[in-house]
Amino acid sequence: MTIHSSHNDEIQDEIQMVFETFQRKNYSHAEQMAIDFLKKFPFHEQMLKLLGDILLVQGLGQMAKQVYERAYLFHPQATWFQSVQSTLQKSPAGENKVNVENLLAIKSTTTVAAAILTKNEERCIKRCIESLLDAVDEIILIDTGSSDRTVEFARNFAKVKILSFKWCEDFSAARNFGLKQIESNWILWVDADEYLHPEDVELVRESAALLETYEPTPLLHPVIWNVMEQSISVSYSVPRMFPIRGNLRFHGRIHEQIGPSDGNRYTNLRTHDFFVRFRLVHDGYDPKQVNLQEKLERNIRLLSMMTQEEPDDPTWWLYLGREVLATKQMEKGISYLLKAEEKGKITRGFGALLEIQRLLVQAYMILEDYSSIENTCNRMLQTDPDFPDTYYYLASMQIEKAKLLYQIAEENVLKAKETFHNYLGLVTATQEIADWKADLLLANIFTKTGRLYNAKKLYQDVATKSPVYKTAIEGQIEAIHQEAQRIVKES
Repeated sequence: MTIHSSHNDEIQDEIQMVFETFQRKNYSHAEQMAIDFLKKFPFHEQMLKLLGDILLVQGLGQMAKQVYERAYLFHPQATWFQSVQSTLQKSPAGENKVNVENLLAIKSTTTVAAAILTKNEERCIKRCIESLLDAVDEIILIDTGSSDRTVEFARNFAKVKILSFKWCEDFSAARNFGLKQIESNWILWVDADEYLHPEDVELVRESAALLETYEPTPLLHPVIWNVMEQSISVSYSVPRMFPIRGNLRFHGRIHEQIGPSDGNRYTNLRTHDFFVRFRLVHDGYDPKQVNLQEKLERNIRLLSMMTQEEPDDPTWWLYLGREVLATKQMEKGISYLLKAEEKGKITRGFGALLEIQRLLVQAYMILEDYSSIENTCNRMLQTDPDFPDTYYYLASMQIEKAKLLYQIAEENVLKAKETFHNYLGLVTATQEIADWKADLLLANIFTKTGRLYNAKKLYQDVATKSPVYKTAIEGQIEAIHQEAQRIVKES
């Protein structure tokens, strides 16, 4: 069941009532109120968390754990989950509660197919298939013309059905071909250079079963762990799993978009996005494993074709701009992103305007174009004033501008000292500037820019030249000493 915005106040009131009942230690009543709420809204994170807390305080650790995990399943970004783990370890398991078990029961026996597109993936195809064997009911491999041992390796797995598809410069065409071959209720798309995390095998069927009758059609976004050399970045942005009943298909030659089989994919898509906890580990952009330049060239070629075939669709300009930026062609990439932003603003149902603007800001940061950063951030605030990244980039830009201003200020102070002795004019220059004021200002700049040793030396020198300001300057020196001591003590 979808929670509509018009019901939000009523829902928050109901949550508050449960919380107040819990605070009054009327645990049995609070528990039943929470269960009644979750029968209507079974995936509501806040209420599931609250029910877990109610069970935990009653010493029902095992039941609380199951409720917390259900909340976390469709809210993998939840920050509270890790913090409750230590508490659970200290809590007694307690008895099982039938009402909670019934609430969490999975009644569906839905089936799931995994589909994999391949071309020359012998490096990783066995790893990919092996990770999926116990997670799904069938595996479809759509090969687009491998010349290595990809197909040979796949044939060693009885569960894998191998299909051949003649490559036509169109990933969506290959995926839509595979969709027609699926016998299961759900489809999970996994790239050959990905594998399902071994701890998450059971979560694939569980997710499908819980959403089997959900309307509108659920789109599941798993956690993508992108492995790049020694680092891992996390993404939730790509939907990978959906029920066949949704009558969906893929659009676009590359960076394929899910949409309805008929009608506009922006305005006629009747789906609901779920972020789901199971993890797909991806190393396809790790330079140790692949030729990134070749991938980028392929992507740019196919995206350029899409911008010609569908020139009014902002998605293709967005991805083209992003890929071109990755080749360090900054001005060209920015021009594509600006075109994407322009078209995105007038495309009803387009939801990636913030992503375009964020990419623009990142490009302008590289170019140190602070005016464009500020202008773009202001447009981001108009798009969504609650987007945290906007404030981060504004702060980053302001720090860089401040550093530049301090640098200019330092140059001007030095110029004031240098020009003093050469100046001849009717207006008398201020002698104190040459004697100590310029050095005091320079010491303040050093303090603000972290050059504390240089600042201290100048402050000491100025203190001998300006008895009037000696007390204040000594206070600055003492502050530097205290800060240095704190650093040494904490290190």
